[in-house]
Amino acid sequence: MSFEHDKDSVEKMPFGDWGLQIKGSCVWQEQNRAQKLFALISDIMRSCVIETIPFCRAVRLVVVTSEFPEEVTRWSQQIGEPGGVSSERTVAKTLFWGAEYAVILLREDIAFGWVEGVDEVVSLAEGLLVHELAHVHDYYKHGDCQIPRRSDWLGICKSIARSTWGEFFAESVATQFVEGGSGEWWASDVISLLQIFLQELAQKISDYRSNRDAISLWEFSTKGMMDLFNQLGRAIGFMSRARFNNNEQFDQFFESIEKISSAWARVISLLVEELFKLEDLDRLEPEDFKRLEELGQRGFYTVGLYSRYSENGLKIDVQ
Repeated sequence: MSFEHDKDSVEKMPFGDWGLQIKGSCVWQEQNRAQKLFALISDIMRSCVIETIPFCRAVRLVVVTSEFPEEVTRWSQQIGEPGGVSSERTVAKTLFWGAEYAVILLREDIAFGWVEGVDEVVSLAEGLLVHELAHVHDYYKHGDCQIPRRSDWLGICKSIARSTWGEFFAESVATQFVEGGSGEWWASDVISLLQIFLQELAQKISDYRSNRDAISLWEFSTKGMMDLFNQLGRAIGFMSRARFNNNEQFDQFFESIEKISSAWARVISLLVEELFKLEDLDRLEPEDFKRLEELGQRGFYTVGLYSRYSENGLKIDVQ
């Protein structure tokens, strides 16, 4: 049985060194597949990433696993963070802790297709790796925002702003190095996500008017808004190449959004403008995210949800 890394063993690895652990089928022992995968990852980290996102050297371990959700949970529990896989489509995840530690987890079928040279998997796998490495760099350069309490309105807006920027930055870096990036589907998916979110939220608001269950409405809306802004950040990051080539991709994107909601088209237009503005800064300070926080608030206002603090805590007004 091979050695299984954990939080303690990772913390003993020197900064700048990293290892590969494969927890999957026996195919990795054949045809030097494990060595080939290690070489592929090393090439990405050495040839195109280190100079651009140097803080990614905080990665100590890449874990390839056939039991991806379970492995994410195992590592999350070890570092004392709430964690899990938010979507069945999630195939890679990075976990951070302390001053300089990070672990990247990758689903086995993606890694195997990469090693085998499957055309539709290679660019996806490379893009995913660069995307996750960029998350590591961003985390250790600019810090992160703690997961807010349900009643922490300002914390919710800070979390939305920080995660939106993080997804935008990671995907925009991935598109620089990998043809197609790691999310060709994001632009179309975020349109569907917005449409579904607005439909389901309208039903939740209708239910609220009958049952006055503000907690249920608020939990649904905050999670939905965070997911939506995350996906928007990633989609805009993927489309950022159009900023230097042509605007046709953005034009089609906004036309689709406009058909759903002109108010949301305006919010997203301002979001694109602000993300590009932040991208041009050499270093980001906490105050630089203020405008993104305001746009997060505007997202709630756009769907008719307004928050305010009272003597009894956070209150939600529905219009």
